[in-house]
Amino acid sequence: MIIAHPRLQWIKSKKPNKAALVLCGLYSALAVPLLALAVFERDIKSAVVLQQVALIPFTMIATIPRIYQFIVDRTWLNNMYVGFAISLSIVYVAAYIVCWSLIFVVSFVAVRRRA
Repeated sequence: MIIAHPRLQWIKSKKPNKAALVLCGLYSALAVPLLALAVFERDIKSAVVLQQVALIPFTMIATIPRIYQFIVDRTWLNNMYVGFAISLSIVYVAAYIVCWSLIFVVSFVAVRRRA
């Protein structure tokens, strides 16, 4: 990866968090079959319920009033495939933050026990 700007050199040292990737895989394993069932479902109410269950992270963010208006104004965002991609990134970021926090707390407790 070529990064020209000196302030962005820290990106080269960042590696994906394995636990966050595992949680993204678990989320994908849950959401993809639900979305596939929603696509092939004949009853529209059942299809909507399956899509909403599969896209819970996106739905939680989309209920914020300004973000909801932003999504309504742009029809390409009102799509289950885009919603899945956004949900996947939300799951990764949330898992990354949780894992980073747990590592910080464990290392803090370990340092306190040594002292």
